[in-house]
Amino acid sequence: MKGKSLFLLGTVIALSAIMVLSAAVIYTLNFNMNATVAESGSITVTIDGTAYADGESLAIDWGSVTPGQQHNKTITITSTRNQPVTPSIAATGLPTGWTLALNDTSPIPAFGSSARNIVLTVPSDAEAGTSSWSAALTVSSP
Repeated sequence: MKGKSLFLLGTVIALSAIMVLSAAVIYTLNFNMNATVAESGSITVTIDGTAYADGESLAIDWGSVTPGQQHNKTITITSTRNQPVTPSIAATGLPTGWTLALNDTSPIPAFGSSARNIVLTVPSDAEAGTSSWSAALTVSSP
């Protein structure tokens, strides 16, 4: 009988403590939450087999080019990022009539790799001599 009384007393004390703690809650705050998963990974670019780092300046020598022809440099873009990336190229200072473009500007899938061509088009009326210009390759995510 004494054991049952102690058990009953313990149960009453425990229930009373729970009621006191429950009664002590006087404020409830509901939260709307969000989180953004940061892009991760890296981009590797190789041009004709040579790897270049992000932001690195380099010189590409197209050598002797033939008027009226297109000339190509192979570029491979490898992404370890968790989102697709899209390459683009922009040139400044090209001689009149010359163009520089990527042959494919479609997105490269997340964790993907793609070989493309940088295409230099020299017009048939290009004048003899050495020409210089600058270009920027940009790889961006949506």
